[in-house]
Amino acid sequence: MAFAPIEVLNVLRSTLPRPSGRKRHISRRLAGLATRRGEKCRLEARENVGENGVVVTYLETPVDAVDVPSDLKGFRTLFTSFHHFRPDAARKILADAVRKGEGVGIFEYTERNWLIWTLPILLIPAFVWLSTPFLRPFRWRRFLWTYLIPVVPIIAMWDGFVSNLRTYSVDEIRNLVRQLDDQGYEWKIGRAPAIGMSRVTYAIGSPQTKK
Repeated sequence: MAFAPIEVLNVLRSTLPRPSGRKRHISRRLAGLATRRGEKCRLEARENVGENGVVVTYLETPVDAVDVPSDLKGFRTLFTSFHHFRPDAARKILADAVRKGEGVGIFEYTERNWLIWTLPILLIPAFVWLSTPFLRPFRWRRFLWTYLIPVVPIIAMWDGFVSNLRTYSVDEIRNLVRQLDDQGYEWKIGRAPAIGMSRVTYAIGSPQTKK
């Protein structure tokens, strides 16, 4: 079953800026699952996610993004991670989805736009300093590397700087897609407004529905 790209985008637009009600409840439950393992996780997901007892499952073994096992079916997503891949690997990720007939969605919150991102990146150390006392579990070494020897704030700011530099533009993603043998595949590539001045760069591909 192929996802209609515009429907996926509409869901993101409707839930990203102001999650509320049951959407907020589901988001919190899913975030909590990341800290749990095994059958307990799946049982809680069955009880709390969705009215029809939707089950959230996961793999504890690594999956190669450029060669996903054929038995792993379903729509593939990469949230704020596509920029970690060099162009050749990025193209192979898209090509693997096309070759195996699966939908794929790329969503990047960062972009090479210094008008938007210079100030937020410069404020990352301040955010780290302000948020660290509230992190749990409490660790003395966290205070050491955040305040006395500010390694953590510097690395966090550097990571934000590099992430923006590495993020693919809309034209660069389109160029990757043009290199694919994707006949019978439909693509939606562009940018959508997010929070404040920020934007989400997206590329959503899915097999065309046969009429």
